[in-house]
Amino acid sequence: MEGMLQTTLAVLAGVCLYATVHHLWVGLQQPRHALHLLFALMCLLVSGYALNQINLYHADSPQTLVQFRRIQQTLAGLILGLLPWFVALYTGMRTGLPCRLLSLAFAGLILVHWIRPYGLYYDELPMLQQRVLPWGETIVDLSVGGSGTALAMASAAVALVLAHAVYGCVRQFRHGVRRRAVMLAIALGLFFISILLSIAVNAGYLNLMHTLEFGFIALVVLMSATLSGELHASRSALVASEARFRILAEQATDAIYLHDTQGQIVDVNQQACRELGYSRDELMRMRVADIEIAISPANSMATWATMQPGTPVTLEGRHRRKDGTMFPVEVRIGLFHADGRDFALAVARDISARKQTEAALRASEERLRATLDNTPGVAVQWYDRDGHVLYWNKASEQLYGVPAAQAMGKTLRDFLYTPEQFSGFLDAIAGIEQQGMPYGPAEINMQNRQGEKICVIYTLFQIPGNVNEPIFVCMDVDISERKRAEAELQLHREHLEELVRARTDAMDIANRELEAFNYSVSHDLRSPLRAVDGFALALTEDYAGKLDATGQDYLQRIRGGTQRMSALIDAMLQLSRIGRKPLKPGSLDLSAMAHEILAELAVAEPARQVAIDITPGLGAWGDAQLLHAALANLLGNAWKYSAKTPHAKITFGLLQQDGQTVYFVRDNGVGFDMVHAGKLFGAFQRLHHRAEFEGTGIGLATVQRIIHRHGGRIWAEAAPGQGAIFHFTLPVQPPDAASANPPPGLL
Repeated sequence: MEGMLQTTLAVLAGVCLYATVHHLWVGLQQPRHALHLLFALMCLLVSGYALNQINLYHADSPQTLVQFRRIQQTLAGLILGLLPWFVALYTGMRTGLPCRLLSLAFAGLILVHWIRPYGLYYDELPMLQQRVLPWGETIVDLSVGGSGTALAMASAAVALVLAHAVYGCVRQFRHGVRRRAVMLAIALGLFFISILLSIAVNAGYLNLMHTLEFGFIALVVLMSATLSGELHASRSALVASEARFRILAEQATDAIYLHDTQGQIVDVNQQACRELGYSRDELMRMRVADIEIAISPANSMATWATMQPGTPVTLEGRHRRKDGTMFPVEVRIGLFHADGRDFALAVARDISARKQTEAALRASEERLRATLDNTPGVAVQWYDRDGHVLYWNKASEQLYGVPAAQAMGKTLRDFLYTPEQFSGFLDAIAGIEQQGMPYGPAEINMQNRQGEKICVIYTLFQIPGNVNEPIFVCMDVDISERKRAEAELQLHREHLEELVRARTDAMDIANRELEAFNYSVSHDLRSPLRAVDGFALALTEDYAGKLDATGQDYLQRIRGGTQRMSALIDAMLQLSRIGRKPLKPGSLDLSAMAHEILAELAVAEPARQVAIDITPGLGAWGDAQLLHAALANLLGNAWKYSAKTPHAKITFGLLQQDGQTVYFVRDNGVGFDMVHAGKLFGAFQRLHHRAEFEGTGIGLATVQRIIHRHGGRIWAEAAPGQGAIFHFTLPVQPPDAASANPPPGLL
């Protein structure tokens, strides 16, 4: 078994040298990651410690053994002095005051170790001794003994290092990084066991070689494996992340560019190729300045120089396609560090549609503002939810006497409203925002900037779709003139009501006088007529034999005149009563009424043969008695004026004229000349001589008054020898009380 210890230490030293090279290479590839560089230095020191231990176990004199022991303890002190820094970096603790104090402590121990004649642990030159290990190998060692104080100081420093490392493990475990904490705890546990064994060997309790180097090597091996595993896992995760990023980048709808800080394009996605019209290989031979025309290369360099990693910026620019066309883009650029170089990741979005929308929106806003500014008489303002003015059109300037420059950004309380009015205004805005319903129209009385009292009607509503910063629109109209006109109209209305009452009183008096006149006509005027007619009848009966034919004729004429005079009086009384008699409207069947009237006429003259054509189902709304009188006059005239026609025909029907129902009575009698149509509906106006056709001349005047009282109208068309047609209209709905029963005497 001779030489087994030397071989083992040589192999372990080689392992530590390999770990040194490996972590040094990793650290140089990532210069900002100091953990691997620090661990490489520790591995190098452990390798030196193991090689020095081989020489120590085969020294040939006490002086040589003391020198090797000095080197051994120095390397151990350096390793233990670096261990707190490694633990701090590995567990994420701050490399602060504890690390510095522990490093200073071991630096002091190393200094004392080289100042003392025989090192830290011996007060005088120790003696060589031969030690046979349990497996039979013989090694050289120093005799047991030394400075207890120095040993206690070294042990205390080692204990503090281990306590610091344990704190780091616990902290790492609590923060959820449990795998790191467990691996570090295992390595530190093995290292602690090796320290205890070394103390036992120094105290003479065990017959073994010094085991501290194995503790160092165990720490190196475990932590190297852990760091290498983490590095491999991080690289695998990076590869997977890059693959995912590539998939995301290729499927992104935005163009993605990766370039260095000199502007050289390193990579692009397919969307960038589609937008620009270049292939990926072509773009990777180009620079940012070849596609970006809005920013010069110098400006690009200045922009990248001011950027900080992790703080991306958003810029707008213009990209040039391969065919020379250009389009606007919005670019978000962020810096990052990879493989010892700085790169910029730019995500560019084509904003052509957005620019067109913004241009259209600006044009729409300009048209809206132009419309609002040039809308006369309508004051328009925009407000935020706190009542600050956002827009103030020209009509608002004219109405309130406040220029837009003075109103913008202020509230109405600052220059127009009283506090109470402004509070109500804010309440209205809050109600609109909560309920989503407009407010108004409402009226408000106030004073403008010039002190004039004005009355304004306003409507307040919210512009739809604007939620985060709602805008409330107020539209005001000055109704001061209308209010003054309404006040004046009210005064005139009150005066008119007084006039109407006075006229009504006067008409009541006139109606009473007319009633008195009617009574006089019906009694006082009829009495002489009855006397004349009575005396004429007495002469005819008593003195008929004494009078010749001429006298008889004179008496008949006297009697005929008195009877016509009586008929005229009756017609006048009937005409006067029509205007005063209240209407009693109802639903009527005019067709049945016409059949009844014509049947009575046929009974009176049974010898006449007249063709009758009455449209069935002719309904109307009106006073039955008055409309019967009107229809009797019209049908009676048709019967009378068609008497000399061989084949007389009378028609009663209706037609549609200008969307209105029109009734008509037509005959084929003598007709009349339309030149005299103006006299047709006048009282006592006759178009035919009395000797030719009897009548009082009151009938058509009566018809016209009845039709007018019902809210209709009447007119006629005729020609001499071709008959006549009378048209009239009647309401299809019941008339209101005012039109149905006007004050007596107005008609």
